[in-house]
Amino acid sequence: TSAADFVHYMLQALTSENKKESAKTNLLGLFQEYPSTLLTDTITVEHTFGSLRGIYDQIEDERHVFFQSQILFTLTVIVVEFDFMENQMLFFTDFLDVLIRTIATTTSSNRIVRAAGCQCLRELEVTYPGLLRNRLATLYAMAQEELTSVHQDYMSLFVTVLQYAILDIAENKKTYTENKLNDMLLMQTDLRTAVSPTSPNLNRANTESRKEGSLRLPSTIDTRELRKAVSWVMDSVALMTPHCLVSVVSQLSDCVKMSGVSPTIFKQQIIRHIASSSLPLFHLLFLLKMKFDRELFEDLDEDRLLKRLIGHAQHPGLSLGHRLLCYDWLLQFPSQASQGTDLPGEPSIPLRLSRHQYRLFFPSIFNDLDVIARKLNVLSLCYEPSSTSDSASFALMGSLTLLDKAIQFGYVGVYAVTLFRSLYTFYKRHHQSVLGREIFKFILTSVLCRPKLAAHTVDFLRCVSRLTPHSPLVLDLLRSLCEQTVSAPLSSVLDNLSHNLLILQRSAHEIQIRPTDTARFLYHLLASSDLCAAGDWSIGNRVLLVCRGLLQTHHTTTICTELGDLLLLIADNFSDIRDRARFYYTMLSNMSSEK
Repeated sequence: TSAADFVHYMLQALTSENKKESAKTNLLGLFQEYPSTLLTDTITVEHTFGSLRGIYDQIEDERHVFFQSQILFTLTVIVVEFDFMENQMLFFTDFLDVLIRTIATTTSSNRIVRAAGCQCLRELEVTYPGLLRNRLATLYAMAQEELTSVHQDYMSLFVTVLQYAILDIAENKKTYTENKLNDMLLMQTDLRTAVSPTSPNLNRANTESRKEGSLRLPSTIDTRELRKAVSWVMDSVALMTPHCLVSVVSQLSDCVKMSGVSPTIFKQQIIRHIASSSLPLFHLLFLLKMKFDRELFEDLDEDRLLKRLIGHAQHPGLSLGHRLLCYDWLLQFPSQASQGTDLPGEPSIPLRLSRHQYRLFFPSIFNDLDVIARKLNVLSLCYEPSSTSDSASFALMGSLTLLDKAIQFGYVGVYAVTLFRSLYTFYKRHHQSVLGREIFKFILTSVLCRPKLAAHTVDFLRCVSRLTPHSPLVLDLLRSLCEQTVSAPLSSVLDNLSHNLLILQRSAHEIQIRPTDTARFLYHLLASSDLCAAGDWSIGNRVLLVCRGLLQTHHTTTICTELGDLLLLIADNFSDIRDRARFYYTMLSNMSSEK
């Protein structure tokens, strides 16, 4: 069945009176989720759009308002997905007229449909910035007059249109008079008049970057009515749900930032929500701080906010996602005064974090592993790098005790991943301090006692070599591990053979590490054990990977005898890998190092 045939069957089902409304709603959900997959050509798009429009117009029963709303959402998805404003202007104009008439018809029975109409218009305004700019005053008046539960939908639509109107004025300063913004908010037009949209002045692709940029309204623009509108919106936020409030205040803060209006209008939100346990409302404060910082937050406000943030991060009654988000805010605290790296986007913590609060970030046994990783990241930023052993290096290495003990008791897996992630976090900030040597000792001791950590160690060294290519840590650690491995009793090596071979494989690629010791050790290992007779393909390939590393890295004259004996032993006794071993031996004996 082709996509067009499937769409035809779906439209037949939507017009059928025998189908339940829930089934029809699920079919509309398919159009909303997969528009480009189902509607593959222009004819199918037009046919589907026209059919859904006809179904919408035929619904008169007030009991089907939810189904009507879903049709509006589906039509909006099709309009946006296939860019009707550019490609199907007649359909676009007709649909825009339907939406505007829907929100303008204020009856108590169609609240759900009116809310859906507002949400669809908001989506169109976001897609085509400036589309409803000329109707800003009318939307403002409708939002003020609406007293039902859909008040917040009208409010959200108005604030969205206001935001893009201010963006347009800021972008095209010379084309607007000083009273233009006041006129936009005061001069109403009839929403139910014929709609003939013009091309918006704003480029959608650049809108988001401009909102984050330095666009400002000219000082000549009169903002009296804007201040009144902002005050009215902030007086009405008590009628909104938390998620709508966050959206409206976030957009309104952009308007305030661009217009130069004092942000103290948001002060009441700080007082009201700083003690909130609601995830969106509490984090709204950080969005405001990121945007206004010292213009809105005094030292006392910042101290209270930081105290609440730490409290939420430690609170066992809050969800894991909420607490992790608190740690992320702490690591990217929006403040001009912070300590950590100076690079933009890199973690930093506020300078107002006091030393007695550091103890709160030491992991406990009841913490989730993700929380432990965040805590150790914060701790790394709390202490400054030092060239001498001091309390900072002692505290940081001591904070790893919990993870180290868990690994000692056999919990390798995710505990080992968290441990080495934290070690890399420490090294990234403190690699030029004494802590770099402490990390070396810690990893060396851990791997010698628990060879299962070899894979994590190799990954850690790979990251270190990318971060600091000339660091001696990689070579020193590999040399020490290699020396300990080749000098250890064969019985202890055989117990963790695959992990030990992984260390030798990585060491083989370091030209400063003597290759002959490795080759002699492997020869002695294979000759003194039953590994060749057992013919384990996995172990044999790991041995050959070590040989390959020695061939690629070292000059053939230095390894010819030892490596040659090893490869001949494998070729004569190890059945599954003898061909590759013989091939490597041929390369070693007949080709120069350059080749």
